[in-house]
Amino acid sequence: MSLEYRTFRLLYATLKSDLGRSMIIDEAYAQGLITRQELDHINSGLTPDEKNGKLLDAVEVRIREERGKYYDFLNILKKEDTFSNLVEKLTSTFRELSEAEAQDTSSGNDSHREAAVNPPAPSPKASKPPTIDELTEQVKTIQWKKLGRKLGIEEFELNAIEENNPKNTKRALEDVLSQWHGSTAKPTWRAVVDALKAIKEIRLATKLEEDFC
Repeated sequence: MSLEYRTFRLLYATLKSDLGRSMIIDEAYAQGLITRQELDHINSGLTPDEKNGKLLDAVEVRIREERGKYYDFLNILKKEDTFSNLVEKLTSTFRELSEAEAQDTSSGNDSHREAAVNPPAPSPKASKPPTIDELTEQVKTIQWKKLGRKLGIEEFELNAIEENNPKNTKRALEDVLSQWHGSTAKPTWRAVVDALKAIKEIRLATKLEEDFC
């Protein structure tokens, strides 16, 4: 998962609320950021908030596929002075993520993104890394913030996820798992199981360990 995509995901809720009754939808289409079909789908929204949500969902897919689309989106926002604060939030969040990643790399702390060391001889069923869909389907806990810490998510990233998902623990957990999965070189079920054990989610950890490790 690219830094650009992670930045966009962290600020999704902020983008949705701060765009307001903006006219960037047509500009996004003019710049090739969304297709004609997506434009029609977005305009089918009944409220500005609904339209913004549809727009951001489409842009999110583009950025996930090609991180350069993030800069296309950023340039669209820069054309409007009313979005200067939003541009600054995106820029500062991207910078914080970049600095955190650089620090991890320079210190050789690759294990910071892993909850624990993988076993030396994994079983055949543990050889396949979990997909994000499998993670969100199998991992259910309200302790998403504690789990995020054990999986090595930075505190400011967890705070951003919390801000983006007020009182929505399900979406917050999904964002934590997505963030970890995308920023970890080799995501494993063992790392998830050990993180769950560390936060005392023993029953869930045991089940996942039996099924996937």
